[in-house]
Amino acid sequence: MKRRNFSLLSILTFTVLLMVHPVTGWTLDPPAPEWVFLGLEGCPIQVVGHNSQYVVVGAMDGLHILDSETGNWLDFANVGPAGWPVTAFGRAPMYSDILITGRLDPENRGALVITQISDGASEVSLGDLPGAVSQIDHTDYFGDYRVWACVPGDTETGKVFKSGSGGELWTEITGHGFSKPNSFSSTITVLDREIVAQTVLAGDGPLQSTTDNGETFEPAHEDLPGGEAITILISPSCVSSLPKSRDSSCEYILATTEAGLYLKTETDGLWQLILTQPCQKVMHVASETYQRICVLTESGTLLGAEMEENSTWIWEDWGANLGDVQIADFEYHSNHLLVGTASQGLFRKIFPVGSTSVPQLRNDWHFSVAPNPFNPITTFSFEAPQGGLADLTVFDIRGRKVETIFHEVLDAGNHDITWKPRNLSSGIYLAHLRMDGKVEVQRVVLLK
Repeated sequence: MKRRNFSLLSILTFTVLLMVHPVTGWTLDPPAPEWVFLGLEGCPIQVVGHNSQYVVVGAMDGLHILDSETGNWLDFANVGPAGWPVTAFGRAPMYSDILITGRLDPENRGALVITQISDGASEVSLGDLPGAVSQIDHTDYFGDYRVWACVPGDTETGKVFKSGSGGELWTEITGHGFSKPNSFSSTITVLDREIVAQTVLAGDGPLQSTTDNGETFEPAHEDLPGGEAITILISPSCVSSLPKSRDSSCEYILATTEAGLYLKTETDGLWQLILTQPCQKVMHVASETYQRICVLTESGTLLGAEMEENSTWIWEDWGANLGDVQIADFEYHSNHLLVGTASQGLFRKIFPVGSTSVPQLRNDWHFSVAPNPFNPITTFSFEAPQGGLADLTVFDIRGRKVETIFHEVLDAGNHDITWKPRNLSSGIYLAHLRMDGKVEVQRVVLLK
């Protein structure tokens, strides 16, 4: 097998220097890691993922696989199904040498293709699907695994499939009621004192939940505002700490709609609109020291925000230093942030293990609101670190703009802005403060 090698300088840039105090650990956050170009310039990347030691890139001309241990790209002959455009990527548990990809055949029909990493051999396991495959993933709880695949459908009714044989044989899942199934997410939960795998399916209707691998479905989280869910992410419950005397559900659920990104936690059971931009992908990035949400917007911007106990959401552009690129997909795994672009290639950042800045998001503006809840007037307070254009706009929980409180050039320093809404009913509203290309969000409650 032919291999293409990186230069020595490119490989050396993977090295991370740690700055550790002998007593307290970090004396200060290490220098912000730089983006490293990994290759594929000019390649129209669509999907980025990982499988064990390999970085997997799906593009219009097929699969590209990087061995992250050696820094070598595996050189496959992308002919036949191996060269079909890739629209989704997934792994099969217990089959580390197999990749499952969603492809588009020459007739623009969808297909599920199995690829052997060892030699690049690719074979269609299920073809003639009604459009592009949007997602491939697996549930792997207690040895009872299934691979799922979603096909929303273009002009035909979409379909959902599952496989218990590593993607070789597929069975269609019915009974969910969707004509356009978009995506799914799985977790573990406790029902009737039994630990089971729960999968929630999103599409053109209320979310549907199954705990028997798609044999039966029931509506879930029917109060989701903002239209149909495009993508969905549910967090796993901590099974070891769940009380066995009651049923339990996920700790939180994230859903993207045309209105933006919604969050619902087990604590309050209410949907919150935490980002008013349509998103095409959402990931939970976590370690012992941080919990963050990372999203890719429909416009190709990569945003990240810290998950806080309070209602403040501070979004930062994680791809800002990449320059003028169109981000097509991203993946975060083992402190590696991978970004695939539409034509500029594949990039990676490696964050120091143990650092609290992965990346570090800070509330530099001290954005707050008081009183909260309020009636009839409240005050927004914040600090502008430098002068410039600022905007404070309020939205309702469905993402509709309620009022622009101000849009003007402000001087550096502290600011207090009062708000006395008119003709608004009681409810939850989201105040978005924009300055210097960044956004902070505060949830405010009007009580009448």
